Amino acid sequence: MVRGSPLIVYDSAGIEVVDFDLDQLPSAGLVSEAPAWVFGAEAGARHGVPLSEVRAARLLKDGRVALINGIAEELLLVEEDGQEWQRLGSRGEGPGEFSHITSVAEEDNGLGVFDEWRRVWVSFRDGEYFDSWEPPPTGVPGLFYPEVVLPDGEGFYVGDAFLPPGASGGVPTRRLLLLTRVEAGVLDTLAIVPADTGTPKGVGISILPFGARYALERADAGVWIGDSARPEVAFRGRDGAVQRISRWRTRQSRTLTRRRINEAMEWAIGLVDRSAASAARLRDTWRETDFPEMVPAWGTFLLGTDGVLWISDYAGPEVELPTPKPHPVQEWWSIDSAGRPIGKLVSPEGLEVTGFGRGFLIGIHRDSLDVETLRRYEIKPPPLPDRPVATGQDGS
Repeated sequence: MVRGSPLIVYDSAGIEVVDFDLDQLPSAGLVSEAPAWVFGAEAGARHGVPLSEVRAARLLKDGRVALINGIAEELLLVEEDGQEWQRLGSRGEGPGEFSHITSVAEEDNGLGVFDEWRRVWVSFRDGEYFDSWEPPPTGVPGLFYPEVVLPDGEGFYVGDAFLPPGASGGVPTRRLLLLTRVEAGVLDTLAIVPADTGTPKGVGISILPFGARYALERADAGVWIGDSARPEVAFRGRDGAVQRISRWRTRQSRTLTRRRINEAMEWAIGLVDRSAASAARLRDTWRETDFPEMVPAWGTFLLGTDGVLWISDYAGPEVELPTPKPHPVQEWWSIDSAGRPIGKLVSPEGLEVTGFGRGFLIGIHRDSLDVETLRRYEIKPPPLPDRPVATGQDGS
């Protein structure tokens, strides 16, 4: 076997498992030092649109970016060149309006957003309001409506929801749902993947330090889903069944030591201006927390518009902060639609990557003053390896 080549096996259920060495992956390219364009109110940007509390910046298949600007509660559609843009819908409770949008998804002939407060999906076609509809009940006892609903032309849905306290012995549980629509607006549940966060007393679900998380990305034929407690991602088809698993190995230690916990705690305290009493409460909370034995195996993953899945390393513990912190440099590795590994690259400092296209990436950049901008960076091909120069017997 060639060094670094993936090992492909089948488990007892006949599921294909692709196993590869993460440390042996080649470079997938070099990200340009300067962005190709900047969209926002920062000096040097082409447009003076103030961005703050951006909740989503989804890269569409045609290269445009659908952006939820949280501070203004608005949906912006930015053209591929970053020069032109338009505002879709507006704040309100009428047709084409929304109260608090939390997610955006590309549809067959447009895009849609989910209004979390009103629990409705609002669709747009050709830049104009098209339709609004309320997702039907999940049919699963104890579960709220999905937080995220991603429809497409064939009626396939993916969502994630909370199991309320009391429905599972009083412990809030994060669950991911894979759903498909059947007749008369009734949803048939294909699969439910529970994720017990082990949330300790005094620590919210979204800020459990070093806690594992679930993520999912919808593909044309199904959905990629993963639990960051394990170094793997799985692909489920439209029938909800697991079709393949992509799993990796690395020599880097994932052991969560007390020293690492303390360093993260002091970093969180020093990041913002906390009073002595507030810092003491945080330290007490962390000391009483039952931390996992291992740090998460990955941070998040994103499906590129070309079908390539990009997975990031774990950037550090989630900590509740009054303002978003600048994003750290992250390593990303990629796998193709069959789960085979491709390569690795490093994202720019301060950039929260939100999308990958063929030869480029986009993301939200936050500087030290919390100024947010949308940026696009080109991905250059990796340099060719040095090859020995052939010489004659005389050295010429």
